Amino acid sequence: MFNRSLGLSLMVLLMLPLFAFLGCKEKEVGSQSPLNLVVRLTAPKDVNPLDVSEVYVVFENIRTGQKDSLKSVACQPLRFHLERGSYNVTAHGKRVEGKQIAVYAGVQQNVAFVEQESYVLPLSLSYISNPDWKENESRATVTVKVMLPEALATFSAANINIKMCESTNLKVYSTVTDEKGIAEFNLPAGKYTVSCSGQLLEGQEDSKYYGYIEEVEIGTENVELPMMLLALGTIGEGSALYELSLTLPAGYENYSFEGESITLQKLGAVDSYELKFNAQGVATIAALPYALYVLQGQITAHADDGIRDYVCRIPRTEVKHLTSEAKKTETSVEVLPAYATSALVVKEVYFSKSKSSVTGKNYIGDGYFEIYNNSNKTVYIDGVSICATYQNTTGAEPIFPEYKNSDRIIPCFILTFPGSGKEHPLAPGKSVVVAENGVNHKLISPGSPVDLSKADYEIYDEDIRDSDVPEVPNMVKYYSYSKTITVLHVVGALGWYILKADKPMEEFLPQYLVEAKVAMAGQSRKVYAIPSRYILDGVLGSQPSGPLYRPLPASIDAGYTYCSKTYSGKAIRRKVLRKEGERYILQDSNNSTVDFIPDAEPSPFVVAQ
Repeated sequence: MFNRSLGLSLMVLLMLPLFAFLGCKEKEVGSQSPLNLVVRLTAPKDVNPLDVSEVYVVFENIRTGQKDSLKSVACQPLRFHLERGSYNVTAHGKRVEGKQIAVYAGVQQNVAFVEQESYVLPLSLSYISNPDWKENESRATVTVKVMLPEALATFSAANINIKMCESTNLKVYSTVTDEKGIAEFNLPAGKYTVSCSGQLLEGQEDSKYYGYIEEVEIGTENVELPMMLLALGTIGEGSALYELSLTLPAGYENYSFEGESITLQKLGAVDSYELKFNAQGVATIAALPYALYVLQGQITAHADDGIRDYVCRIPRTEVKHLTSEAKKTETSVEVLPAYATSALVVKEVYFSKSKSSVTGKNYIGDGYFEIYNNSNKTVYIDGVSICATYQNTTGAEPIFPEYKNSDRIIPCFILTFPGSGKEHPLAPGKSVVVAENGVNHKLISPGSPVDLSKADYEIYDEDIRDSDVPEVPNMVKYYSYSKTITVLHVVGALGWYILKADKPMEEFLPQYLVEAKVAMAGQSRKVYAIPSRYILDGVLGSQPSGPLYRPLPASIDAGYTYCSKTYSGKAIRRKVLRKEGERYILQDSNNSTVDFIPDAEPSPFVVAQ
């Protein structure tokens, strides 16, 4: 008995470190779950929070060197998904203000993020000369006359900072009023908004003010603008129910705002309040303090197909939430769709093809197009199409002049995944490969870098020059400008993109069939001119020196990427942003210059880092 008891005791003592180790391991594994962090930028002293926009915030993981970055929009918070650990945090941005450029910056080193859900980064402000300032540009004199309301009549109208923001390029011109409340500007022609806010006497709440004039057309004639200030310190105490309703324009009725949020900014103060929306775009705050507020920023609308999202701009909207018998303030705003985002992104396009290492001959059959599910949810690819632009990027002039700078994109082919809606799921972090020919090209042409015998789909044309691999399902060809077989052009100087119609293709395409005139040819051609809002994702291929013409809008791709040579066996491949568990998240900033690796090694079916 004694020996058995002693043996059990020894076993327990030996097992304790193991239990402790396992407990530590379990805790360590749990600590690796990603951290959802809400980041707010604090404007420098005496700077309106609404002026601090387009600031890039970068989190660099000290241990791994991994960088995550986002760009701020107006006064809206940024939402990061980070691995728990220590980071160096930096921020940088600029705002053109006439002869000067305001430079915003923020730095915090070795910040530990373990349990936090929110983080505040203060910004500093400095100025540099604007190298683009043109002294002799044709301009008009604009005189702004500030008028104080009765509540502020005892204060001076001098030294009030007035800003005029050009609506197209967002250049800002600022100056201060003289003792008569007058500010003068010398401005180039354009549309401007005029604004000011602040406190006439520091520390005196009832001297807070705000002024704003909607877009003003400035030509070559001198202009006089009276601006009546609002007294923000005389609104009174208390709070009441506030309700905001967002609506979408015609054609976007099937989008939802479920789970989205936006910040309501109090004028003349740093206070802000978060509004969370239901699917119908309605959000409420039960007890919002009486004040004047402004809405401005972006919000994402979600399509019911689970694939497409649409980033929408909320136009600057003043909210007057004041005491009233109704005890409730309601605001309705129509948002403006800006650009589409998607769960699906272009992972790789291999178009350069290869050379036989035996004969040295060009081999043209091993191209492929790969789409990746970059989201955390399963989506269905039924009805999704892969396309390339008719227009290339090597010629300076458009093929179809009437569609130059148009919202319409003309494809050279439309190849669609089969299915009636929910037949072909694509899991998070998985991809689908569409091959020109679903065979092992390494065996057919030594020197080809790819084995596509396990391709998910292939491109097949009912033409004697094309062969069909029975084991690989075919894409549905709705259109191709080729009268023989459809291939990925070896130069690759096209816009490659993913398209998703809002109805079956048989109903969708006839709406956009047009007779377009061909430049310098004296003839017309029937093509499809499809609105860019149906593009889920795209990448612009070019020669290494850059595109001479851009057939995709900058909202889809603001940059470009390339393969330097034809028949080089190289591809364009999207970079990995980070890894969450076993799922890779690919970089998607709508700028392929930074998102893609040019001349990359083809890596179908796998994510290469």
